[in-house]
Amino acid sequence: MRFDIFGIILFVIAAVLFGYSGVLSKANSAIHRSGKRTNALITDVLELQTDMGHTHYATSIKYNVNGKDYEAHLPESKHKLGDKDDLIQILYLPSAPERYEVHTNDKNAAKARAITILAAVISVIGVALIIIYFVKG
Repeated sequence: MRFDIFGIILFVIAAVLFGYSGVLSKANSAIHRSGKRTNALITDVLELQTDMGHTHYATSIKYNVNGKDYEAHLPESKHKLGDKDDLIQILYLPSAPERYEVHTNDKNAAKARAITILAAVISVIGVALIIIYFVKG
């Protein structure tokens, strides 16, 4: 068996997995944003539904108005983003927030870490197989 070809195939698989974990990480990082206006907050949170093709679930929003921190919790039934009218009601803020942070129960980050570890292991095995092939001649 040609270990070098098998090692290269493992490298390709690892590269695909690294790419996929990067997509998941990017989708997850989009959850944490900062904004200036109430309508920007609503728009950004709504965008989480389609960001990178994933649906995210918001559980609470922390925001700051005139130096005071506030937190709005979404009821369990509203965790799934999608109904714009419900979301605007929940996210209606007394005045424009200076900054805000959306908290989610999204599992993309954990999945991305697991896939990254798997890809790293596969790439190490691929390197080992290529080295074995060249050492054995």
